[in-house]
Amino acid sequence: MKKVKFLAPIMVALSAMTAKLVSLKQKTNKKDCVVITTVEISEIISQFQEDGIFYITVKFDNAYTNSDEVVSFKVSESIYNQISKQQGFIGITLRMIVPHGQPKLNIIDNEMIFEYLKTYSYNCEVIYINTVDNQILQ
Repeated sequence: MKKVKFLAPIMVALSAMTAKLVSLKQKTNKKDCVVITTVEISEIISQFQEDGIFYITVKFDNAYTNSDEVVSFKVSESIYNQISKQQGFIGITLRMIVPHGQPKLNIIDNEMIFEYLKTYSYNCEVIYINTVDNQILQ
């Protein structure tokens, strides 16, 4: 799959900006922190539904990890249904709740983002998916 490289700097900038901007306390414990971040992905491995909740399993871009680890995230039914009609995904924007405290937002790098996403994947929901042809699934 050919990647659109000019989007990478935009996605990294968006990720850094949104992570620094967002320490919202919406519908969470007062000690929880909500972070919105955009990350590059290599591919969407699978889709599945469990107990009425929709999920996708993604493989991350090599910028985040050199391993073949995959992580599953919740998605809306709308996004879930649009995925099968599209091909070539380059990024996802996630809403992540970090329980009991704020992440170290002053030290954001790809490895740290990946570790948070792995650790708190059960508290993550995909809110957008970016495609190679510059479409946004939401």
